[in-house]
Amino acid sequence: MALLATVGDRSGLVDALIGCATVAAAEGRLVRAVRLSGATAALETSTGASPSPWAGAEREHLLAALRAALDEDTFAAAWAAGGAMAPEQAVGYALEKASDEDEAAPANPLVDNG
Repeated sequence: MALLATVGDRSGLVDALIGCATVAAAEGRLVRAVRLSGATAALETSTGASPSPWAGAEREHLLAALRAALDEDTFAAAWAAGGAMAPEQAVGYALEKASDEDEAAPANPLVDNG
């Protein structure tokens, strides 16, 4: 991911961030997943980059699940925090080890628990 940022592959970076958000959600780290998604949207807006078709479809599924799993205020705050990240900050956040702040949720919205 750092290499994608260094060489300026913004579309590749968008795909990688969507992938990181998906992994965070799969781990139950829903707020982290929303922050990464917000950062991805900000990167797209600021650079005009767009995700590949598969990543775009994955993101839509992911965001729907996250909106359903989190209350509106939590989602909005996490989205805004991610959207405020510069691309370099988003890459750093995606690559850093999850913290206690990213505590796993009891239910994973991406897994059918029923």
